Amino acid sequence: MLYSDSGVDIAKADALVEFLKTLNPDIGGFGGAFPADFIKDYVNPVLVASTDSIGTKVLLGLRTGLLDGLGYDLVGMVVNDIAVMNARPLFFLDYYATGSLDLGIAKRLLISVTKALSEINCVLLGGETAELPGVMNDLEIAGFVVGVVERDSMPRKENVRPGMRVLGLRSSGPHSNGYSLIRKVFESKEISPRLAEMLMAPTIIYVNQCLKAFELGAVVAAHITGGGIPGNLVRVLPDGLRAELRLSEIPEVFRIIQEEGRIPREEMASVFNLGWGMLFVAPEEKADAIARELGAVDLGCITTGERGVIINW
Repeated sequence: MLYSDSGVDIAKADALVEFLKTLNPDIGGFGGAFPADFIKDYVNPVLVASTDSIGTKVLLGLRTGLLDGLGYDLVGMVVNDIAVMNARPLFFLDYYATGSLDLGIAKRLLISVTKALSEINCVLLGGETAELPGVMNDLEIAGFVVGVVERDSMPRKENVRPGMRVLGLRSSGPHSNGYSLIRKVFESKEISPRLAEMLMAPTIIYVNQCLKAFELGAVVAAHITGGGIPGNLVRVLPDGLRAELRLSEIPEVFRIIQEEGRIPREEMASVFNLGWGMLFVAPEEKADAIARELGAVDLGCITTGERGVIINW
């Protein structure tokens, strides 16, 4: 009996590694090495790390055939999370697990990953490909990022004050959250090509906008992922302060999801970003300059009261 008889094809995995070497010749060793000379540019550097996956959006991608944006989803989920800490991404690793390795699909996903990383000068340092027959039938891809920030430049929620403005950057759609619910809504319904494009729109990578916002005076930032605006913005608010927001328009894709699934408004707000992928809190005197520079929209303000988020939409 051969290893391939169990469902594991080492030759395919080796072929994928050789392909990845065309994207980064240093890939393929036992570990990835990253020069640490960047430390000399910092007085008191802090390393910041994050990990996440695309989740079940992969399955919708397989159903629709729209796979080429999934790398942006994977990269965006982790680099946006460290960007809200004012950290600059340094290097990234991936973990690709599947029941049966399809080289065509794997290459499409990993090309997308490298394109996304190139936009923020982040290095794909390495990763792992695991063929797991019996554990899974489809695939999962996870990402890991490490970045750096000067300790004194890290945002602190204690600096949030009443009267500060909440600014928002628009999302491209649901990004990478709520897809188990989306798939349930449309499991027995036809998905038109137009709707498929809306549902599979890649996650926006906000790293450069975040770093610029902090440079211009933003106090804190929140990446809007699972939990929606209420579940994420509250994480950067201190006790005794709350955010009061008004969302004047909700993108069509969310209206379609809500109507097709007969989803309550409260549930929509607690699952989806409702069109806003990144939020900043900034002093009123600096908010206009940040909004102009980044194309952000003023969504509301910080007031005194029980810690939380109030949304009118």
